[in-house]
Amino acid sequence: MKTKINSREFNDDTFFGNVNFESSASKRSQFPDDNLPEVAMVGRSNAGKSSVLNALFNRRKLAFTSKTPGKTQLLNFFTITDKKKVIGRVVDLPGYGYAKVERKIRENWAPTLNDYILSRKDLKGCFIVMDCRHPLGEFDQMMLDLLQERNIKYHVLLNKTDKLNNAVKLKLKNVVTNKLKTYNTYYSMNGSLSLISASKKIGLREVREKLLNWIFTDTLKK
Repeated sequence: MKTKINSREFNDDTFFGNVNFESSASKRSQFPDDNLPEVAMVGRSNAGKSSVLNALFNRRKLAFTSKTPGKTQLLNFFTITDKKKVIGRVVDLPGYGYAKVERKIRENWAPTLNDYILSRKDLKGCFIVMDCRHPLGEFDQMMLDLLQERNIKYHVLLNKTDKLNNAVKLKLKNVVTNKLKTYNTYYSMNGSLSLISASKKIGLREVREKLLNWIFTDTLKK
């Protein structure tokens, strides 16, 4: 029977506040031990990935936000604690697809990002943050290819939807969902999607429930 966790079982201000920076890495040898369930946060530069991470954990500066795309240039690992025990990690990956980032830096992080996705045995799920005005770009599709190669579950976050009316939101969700089903044959098993606004903290409950299920699933099956 499928395990499902509801975030209402947890106090948002306490459980989702128990996240702390662990380390940064620019190459595989600097990754922390692969001994905890991990959830990755990926997305095109300037899609609002760092803002989503801050809103998700109710922090103002957990992840550095900037108006300059491509600012996150390292893999940043954060630990999640429950009842004084470290139970998992969230990993903030470098934003991809921004051409103005220095070439040498870009050439370094691209293989490191790929290496992380393809090698981490305890990677349980991945949030793909997209600007709702520019969903499913070339680099997003490349990321979907990597996740499909490893059969990793993913949840697409269409961000910055606070200025859209309900009719436009519904149409957007249907269009992107259909594109995902067409592009990714495993969408029905591994994929899902929701509309959010990190700046207005809209739609975060569903994202938190998804994170909890990814982190806790293996534990509850034992």
